[in-house]
Amino acid sequence: MLIYHGSRRQQLDLKKLNISPQTIKRYERFVQLDNSMRGPNRQAVLRRLLREFGASYFFYYRFTVTGQAPRSTPRP
Repeated sequence: MLIYHGSRRQQLDLKKLNISPQTIKRYERFVQLDNSMRGPNRQAVLRRLLREFGASYFFYYRFTVTGQAPRSTPRP
């Protein structure tokens, strides 16, 4: 719902939906980073997006590819 309405620049009544505050904060962070890609540090922002959101649907929806999933344990 966040992605759908956000991509159409429509307001969403969050009081009526059962979206966790954590999901809303992650979405807001994603949008903030995505919007900053218009500046001169595009590659640095893209690396940060990959690191923070590469395995998320937010990333997939925006770029139509997935980044590498974060590792929970280091590989040998």
